Amino acid sequence: MLTIISTPETIHGVSFAWKGIEPNDVIGPRTQLELNPVSHLGLTITGDVQLKCSECNVSGVLLNFNADEKLLLSPRKTGNWVGIIALEFSAPVFSAGARIGVVSKNSPRPFRGIIRAIETNGKEHIQSFRTQSTNTPDNSALFLGATSTGATARLKKLEFDVEPVIGEPSFKLFAIGSLIYKTA
Repeated sequence: MLTIISTPETIHGVSFAWKGIEPNDVIGPRTQLELNPVSHLGLTITGDVQLKCSECNVSGVLLNFNADEKLLLSPRKTGNWVGIIALEFSAPVFSAGARIGVVSKNSPRPFRGIIRAIETNGKEHIQSFRTQSTNTPDNSALFLGATSTGATARLKKLEFDVEPVIGEPSFKLFAIGSLIYKTA
């Protein structure tokens, strides 16, 4: 079984800052990365629209992550919310998550960060959290993740998405920051 979490301290894991992807790289439709060369743990990044790598506070990407942190950006298609960022592990992990935020050139905007965690048996756990983007590089972005509740690693895949709280959003992109994960 999995539990959705909203604090990175719950994981006590390793931080992965998108090694192997550089700012302005286009990601997808399926990009594979090696999280741990010793254990051969891999990660496949997918999205239903073209993803891109950027750095916080570079080229107008103002988000509440750490300054200069590498981010995975997902564009929003006009009129419909399409653009999840999916992270699938090559082997189950005990827990994982990332901070999530929206890019808004206007004033900070409220939004719902959504996470879907998928277990090795296919069972899905979905939860949303209301938050607000501050457009300040203070690492206060909402953290979303999942952790296994027993002694066995059960987390196979995480999907991140956002939606506006009220009406049409004024933001065109959302991003996730560094992945934090724990294998056992």
